[in-house]
Amino acid sequence: MLLMKNNLKILFSSLNVNLFSTYLYSSNTHMDIDELKGKISYKWLRDNCRCSECLHPLTLQRQFNSIELSNIKENELPVIYQEIKNDKVSIVWKNCNHKSEYPISFLNDTITQSNNLNKYHDQIDPLFNISPNDNIIDEKVSLWDKNVFLDDGKVNYDKLPMISIKSNTCAKKYVDALDRYGFAILTGFNCNSPDDSIEETKNWIKDNVGPFRNTFYGNFWDLTVKSEAIDLSNKDSVEHQDTAYLNTHLNGHTDGTYFVDPPALQYFRFLEHNGTGGETILVDSFNIADDLKTNHNQIFNYLINNPFLFHYTSDDKHLRIEELVYKLHPISKKLSSFRYNNDDRFSNIITESPQLEAQYYQAIETLMSKLLDETNILKIKLEPDQLLTTFNWRVCHGRTSFTGNRRMIGCYVNYDEFNSCRLKQT
Repeated sequence: MLLMKNNLKILFSSLNVNLFSTYLYSSNTHMDIDELKGKISYKWLRDNCRCSECLHPLTLQRQFNSIELSNIKENELPVIYQEIKNDKVSIVWKNCNHKSEYPISFLNDTITQSNNLNKYHDQIDPLFNISPNDNIIDEKVSLWDKNVFLDDGKVNYDKLPMISIKSNTCAKKYVDALDRYGFAILTGFNCNSPDDSIEETKNWIKDNVGPFRNTFYGNFWDLTVKSEAIDLSNKDSVEHQDTAYLNTHLNGHTDGTYFVDPPALQYFRFLEHNGTGGETILVDSFNIADDLKTNHNQIFNYLINNPFLFHYTSDDKHLRIEELVYKLHPISKKLSSFRYNNDDRFSNIITESPQLEAQYYQAIETLMSKLLDETNILKIKLEPDQLLTTFNWRVCHGRTSFTGNRRMIGCYVNYDEFNSCRLKQT
């Protein structure tokens, strides 16, 4: 042991990492020390690093890419260094030399909270058992990846579901596009002035679909992100503690995962942008589901039977919900909705069963690998006269990072309003 510590001192002096007083003895998969109320897996610890690289300092949303958890193997210790000092656990990770620190109080509070949340997880009876050959896709749905809309490696905008608001059949085509592709782009809006653009956009949505949904974000957004004004040390420099109000890259996700009833439709219109980047990212989660069902059947069945926790935290709001990632219709067994945002996933510690936790993280890693697969990601640049609608229960949206100032307007609409719009067209 003395030789090991001397070798560690040499190693960590080269990494500029200080050795602390108490060396932690744990298994290859879990940390198990007297100071904690229970065991904690290394996957959980890496997934929940508290540093500003892994947890956004303003929004408290996860920035760590959970697909990297696949680097942690069951048969080898994933850390090269771990110590306790000043009531904190410090770890240096083997695969990346990243250093993480966790207050003992935070870990124990999370263990207590998780024990209460996990009481019934080992009693879950499967709702469905879907085989690889089962058809889970409604006949109205056309699955897609980016290649559906490409010609010679570039987006062919004529292949996108674009509908002119001046068309006599606009409403019918609009609903059909949302049912088929999960998104639609309305064209031909006024660009004379921002005020005229906002009014025309509001009127079209209210007249053709229904009223806006009111949330703590407001009922209609008019948001200008000024890249140079964002101060990561000052929460007041952003309108809401959410990465949507920053200029950083956003992976594909659905909105409102922490609401009991996530919004069904989401609208985006970009009035001005004087910088670079800011492409819109779209991903078809139903296409991913069909892939998982066929090629990763156990993972798919896990996602349709085991709820995940999602949360939102700010100075004045704290929301949390436990819900399924994929939902199937109880009779037809067709896909009805998808809910996932890795940034807003609340990671409770699954203490009652290492097997359950292994299934949980395997599902996350596999799902994330599909969401981040470039083949599944469509990137488009929207024009000021265009209004994008996404069916938030199916299509994930995101954006590439951008510079300069960007002004966006938009809103949410509930499913009941969308369904009413749909039924009027049948």
